[in-house]
Amino acid sequence: MQLTLDETSLPDARVVTFGELFFGEHALNTAEHRLNFHAFGKDPKAAPCYMVGIEDM
Repeated sequence: MQLTLDETSLPDARVVTFGELFFGEHALNTAEHRLNFHAFGKDPKAAPCYMVGIEDM
């Protein structure tokens, strides 16, 4: 999983976890911003789909 905020890469998130991941603090102004999640590859034993869960943004 690679995350980008306004086309800037955030720290790599290739670890599968059910805990919290911290990607740093980012000062945002009132303009529109875009947070992208790029999923690539998967565990061959996993279900045949890509999934991500997000809480408390």
